[in-house]
Amino acid sequence: DKAKVLHEKFFPPKPNLDPPDPDEPLPEPHPSPTFTVDDIHRAIAKLAPWKAPGPSGILNIAIKSAQMTLAPCLFVILEAGLRVGYFPKTWRIFLTVTLRKPGKSDYTVPGAHRPIAEEECLGKVVESTLAEWLSGFAERHGLLSPNQFGG
Repeated sequence: DKAKVLHEKFFPPKPNLDPPDPDEPLPEPHPSPTFTVDDIHRAIAKLAPWKAPGPSGILNIAIKSAQMTLAPCLFVILEAGLRVGYFPKTWRIFLTVTLRKPGKSDYTVPGAHRPIAEEECLGKVVESTLAEWLSGFAERHGLLSPNQFGG
């Protein structure tokens, strides 16, 4: 019963978000991103070594320790995935746990808890590499609002 209440609170039904047809013609597509193995190494370097692992149980410290072997493999996966529009399904699985918010008087209400999503760490490396490129691309091409701050 508690699990059902928390599920309804943190995972409400998805709204129907069919976008309207654009009023203006679509812009010309930009060139595909290019990456290097060094980009993957930078993403691995940013991993917090002792963060909780995702569903596979692979720790960030293990990824960091094996990065000389892993980085070239993840680079190939990133390049191929972008080319064919694929991201491994196992990297899209999250383990969600709920934690009690400290100092709440009533822990029987869903709002007294917060969900924590533990993502697959290898997927984080690939996502981080792509996010870094997207951020730089948006800045170089003036695609961000001047009012945009932070992440």
